Amino acid sequence: MTYRFTVHFLLGMEDGCVGPFAEGDRSSEALEYVESFLHIVVTSLGAQEAGVWFAAAGRASARERRAHAAHFGFAHYLSVELGTVEETVSRVAAWQALLAVRNMLDRTGAELEHVMDCAIRATKKIDCRKKPTNALTTLSSRQEPRRSESVLEPA
Repeated sequence: MTYRFTVHFLLGMEDGCVGPFAEGDRSSEALEYVESFLHIVVTSLGAQEAGVWFAAAGRASARERRAHAAHFGFAHYLSVELGTVEETVSRVAAWQALLAVRNMLDRTGAELEHVMDCAIRATKKIDCRKKPTNALTTLSSRQEPRRSESVLEPA
């Protein structure tokens, strides 16, 4: 699933989804990191929830830009946009990855809203019915089920 996200995201980039990355080596290097961090979000949350988070990140960035407030930053507005969510390891990973994306984009001049639009389009092209997979879930699904230790032995 995440491989497909990467393919759709990068194809969207080629179709002009985000322009500033085409200008120079520094931007293209940043794109590699941005894609990797977005990949973490999709792997952690699955395509549907990742799409919701990408939309929230785009709105948060727009709110921050409109507010011009020094004491409220992107993290605050992202928290407001997402509302109350259960803090799981996967959501913490997704949160940190989005903050990293924001940090990388600040260095390139690319707008977060445009990148999030491209990421949302990529998540919509993924089969959302499949659960996210990563190395841990793959390994645990391959393990044989444990047998009950309360099995009666023949007398």
